[in-house]
Amino acid sequence: MLWPEVQQSWLLPRQRPLRQTVAAAGLLAEYRGQHIAVKKVRKDTHPNVDRAAQTYYLLPVHSNIVTLYDWREDVDYVCLQEELCSLPFTALLHPPRGWPHLWDASGHAKPQCYQVLQDVVQGICHLHNNKLVLGSLPPSRIMVTDALEGRICGIENCHKIPSGRDYVDIVSTGGSRAWSSPEQDKPAGQRCSIDESSNTFLCGLVAHYMVSGGHHPFGDVGGRTEKMRKGLIELHSTLKEHNSALARNLIMAMLRQNPADRPSLTACLAHPVFWAPKRCLDFLIEFSAWLEHAAAPWQQQAVEGLASDVFRGGWDQRLDGDLLDNLETHRWYDYGSLRQLLQAIRNKVVHHRELPHVLRQTLGECPDGYWSTRMRSTTSGYQVT
Repeated sequence: MLWPEVQQSWLLPRQRPLRQTVAAAGLLAEYRGQHIAVKKVRKDTHPNVDRAAQTYYLLPVHSNIVTLYDWREDVDYVCLQEELCSLPFTALLHPPRGWPHLWDASGHAKPQCYQVLQDVVQGICHLHNNKLVLGSLPPSRIMVTDALEGRICGIENCHKIPSGRDYVDIVSTGGSRAWSSPEQDKPAGQRCSIDESSNTFLCGLVAHYMVSGGHHPFGDVGGRTEKMRKGLIELHSTLKEHNSALARNLIMAMLRQNPADRPSLTACLAHPVFWAPKRCLDFLIEFSAWLEHAAAPWQQQAVEGLASDVFRGGWDQRLDGDLLDNLETHRWYDYGSLRQLLQAIRNKVVHHRELPHVLRQTLGECPDGYWSTRMRSTTSGYQVT
């Protein structure tokens, strides 16, 4: 190779394999006093890797993209010197000692899982801002730092969009389409076009995988490619539950078969599934006031129509008994009404300081966490505004 420092690093006694495939080999090495990941990528399996590395190397540093420190090439290989991350996301399905579990006992994703997903989407938005798109995004390309930050590692899968166009033509390599968009479903050797909407679909695949704890949205067994062609989504059981309404809404939108119908990744980042607790609570209060004083009758009806997606059997089942007792001392509530739930939330937040001490302890001095945790799916009403 044309890289003396890296040649030396391959001989270090502390080196160890990171990943080995037919297309690439990865090693943990040391370079100029720091630990790095060194990856040799074959040009015959990734013909675009040399051009992608040139563009990628010039990218502004971003916290959700694995940094490329340097690269060299010869006739057969491109050698990449990359930032070393702690783990691939796939390793967190069964986390090593000392790492957190990203799913609760019932299999639902915790906030940390959504944060890593948000990091991934932000990283791809950074690529789009620099006229780059990904050809595929398998979960093994999502790396996680010690601080549980998500970073994309996939230089060999990047493609530069030519100036004056919003898409790039690539040559299909055939084989599995598990982590690619439907528009890439072409026989080997044929050309296909990908753009930013193709990457929205990739994020939908990864979002389902991450939120469901490692499951593909088109099935984990045979026939996956045919299901992807026909758009036959098989949501995991946890995503069919009422408290997963927000995640389900976002994932289904990202996985639409028609590229023109998919939201942009910038729009996806604005989705309530990524909102902080305070923003959720602020929205619920403002939304409740808007419904009462400014919404048209059809909008009020549309909100009530969302109730079956937000809760099942009444929203009282999600609240503590002492809070329900306090609600019922002042007025009667219809526990099947989404509008009345919003009224209850607004009333208790506005009059938080007047509540009994025991109830304030239940809600906390900053009640945004209580309401956003138990009633986050209520923000589904943003669709009506």
